[in-house]
Amino acid sequence: MFHDTEPPRTVEIKTDPKKTKRAQLRRINQARAAVLHGGPLPGENASEVLHDLDLPLHTHLDLLRAAMGKAAAEGVYATEVPGSRALLTFDQYGCAAQGLTHEQFTERTADAFDAALQRAGIGGQREHNIHTTSLDSTAGDPQRVPWANYPLDPVLCARLIGDYAAVTVETSGPALTRLLQLSGMDARWVRPPGNHDLQSGEVVMEIHRQEQLRSVLLPGGLTMTPAWTLQMRRSALDRYLIEFLRPGSWVAGIKHLIAARQAGQPWPHYRNEHEIWV
Repeated sequence: MFHDTEPPRTVEIKTDPKKTKRAQLRRINQARAAVLHGGPLPGENASEVLHDLDLPLHTHLDLLRAAMGKAAAEGVYATEVPGSRALLTFDQYGCAAQGLTHEQFTERTADAFDAALQRAGIGGQREHNIHTTSLDSTAGDPQRVPWANYPLDPVLCARLIGDYAAVTVETSGPALTRLLQLSGMDARWVRPPGNHDLQSGEVVMEIHRQEQLRSVLLPGGLTMTPAWTLQMRRSALDRYLIEFLRPGSWVAGIKHLIAARQAGQPWPHYRNEHEIWV
């Protein structure tokens, strides 16, 4: 709600006002305070705060839109996404229209996704791959863009919200590390190989920056060179995957963060994000 003299307020309208949950109201208040006053983002970690980037956001959401349309017609569709990513989509209504049995759906999904992984160049050593999915996730992660805000057909958004359609995006950790290294950053993939799911707060990559300062000589013949390390956790990588950032925007944002040397857990916010999301 917007008022001429008062700050904007977020009001949840429910059929039964008694069903309002305190935890949900707390997240709403935290989100408002984060945007208006620089407070911590929703969640239990007070070190997570917005960090404004004076950079434009460019995405490949057009590829997601096209893939979802294909899945709605064909049931299953997969394609590569620039930036060492592979996208898999499926739609229950499309599967029903095609008359796919469970066995046919499973076979078609595996074949389509394997082909997309190969085209993306990440189909070899998948023990170094990681993925994120739309299934049963957005409601439990307040830092994700809600599917209702994606620039997709409202029907497709509703299917994603209700899990009648789903999106999976996979990438290779070492491939992303090389992308940052080619941009001049000292990036290292630290997540051990394996097929286990990413854990909340898990560090997957570290980007180091050595300060352009003279080394300090310490007693005992030791030398200290000041440095700064940016740790990339699951949520940051998840955003690269599920929000379909273009590699150039992603790399530029990381460079901005490492140069800013902001303590805590900064959450990058591009200057034109309000133009991207509905």
